[in-house]
Amino acid sequence: MMKKYILIAAVLSILFIPGCYDMTDIENVKSISAIGVSKSSITFCTVTTTPDEKIYGFDVYEFETDNIYDGLNEISLTTGKEASISHLEAVLFEKDCPVEIYKSISSVVAAGIESHPKVMTAISEIPVKELFESINIPSDTSLYKIISDVLNDKFVSVTECSMLDLYYGTNFSKDAVVPVIRLNDDKNIEHCGCACITNNDIMFFNKDITKTINLLSHKNKPVFYELPFGDVAVNMINLKAKFDKDTNFLMIDVDLIYNLANHDKDAERKITDRIKSDIAKIIDYKDMGYDVFNIYKYVLKQFYTEKELKEFLNKNGGRENLLKSINYNIDVGIKRGDF
Repeated sequence: MMKKYILIAAVLSILFIPGCYDMTDIENVKSISAIGVSKSSITFCTVTTTPDEKIYGFDVYEFETDNIYDGLNEISLTTGKEASISHLEAVLFEKDCPVEIYKSISSVVAAGIESHPKVMTAISEIPVKELFESINIPSDTSLYKIISDVLNDKFVSVTECSMLDLYYGTNFSKDAVVPVIRLNDDKNIEHCGCACITNNDIMFFNKDITKTINLLSHKNKPVFYELPFGDVAVNMINLKAKFDKDTNFLMIDVDLIYNLANHDKDAERKITDRIKSDIAKIIDYKDMGYDVFNIYKYVLKQFYTEKELKEFLNKNGGRENLLKSINYNIDVGIKRGDF
């Protein structure tokens, strides 16, 4: 009798085990690795792998649409497989895309950011379809790894921006700084500058000024400068900035360490002059509406309530006029050392 009850219990337990009744077999899924966006179309780079996940195949689809989900539906109809962005790795924009496209695409991706929180974004100097079709991707890696390696290399001066950063930059008060990339002669991705994207405009920066933008953005990430007396590696070890709300004045202190193989007696002065000049240029873009230095972050630190902040901004004619009114002083401390 006891065996009978045990058998019944076993059968019932199997019946009530939760399962994925609506699960789609991976062989019937077309996984989107990257999305390329232009003014008139969206390009999808899909990836397929063998069961051991060692051999990657890439297919590129371009559709004349401004809506990601319309494109996904077209891929599903074309391939007979369910198109999915749950493994999305990167979203690339062509250089002539207007801000409205950045806003709409970043909003769509940010809405589902839980499933792919580390999606990177960059701006391509060449058409995104051409980049996807030309890029050299080894069989043992992925597009995400290639882009992340470029943007995270210890000794390469680059910016890094996620789609979530872009979403906040185009919709709220923190401007987004996005890397600009291209393909070199070997069909490998290389970094060639950056862009500051606000909620209504875009400003592009060349590689030289981008170096200092990145120097100020990352501690312990050396940046190489090509100076008349030789190449020098510079590392930021500390940055302090304090905003005085009574005088609208910003004090900036930057501590740097540099490494130079062939030491020049005037090296420290020359490096300091170059970096101070770059910082001043970066800050002065505030007068054109671009807060590349993120001055507003230091303004916010002076207020404990939203009411106080609003009163201060109203008094100064709004955020943009406030930034234009701010004066500043830059103090750069530098010493030679190893890192």
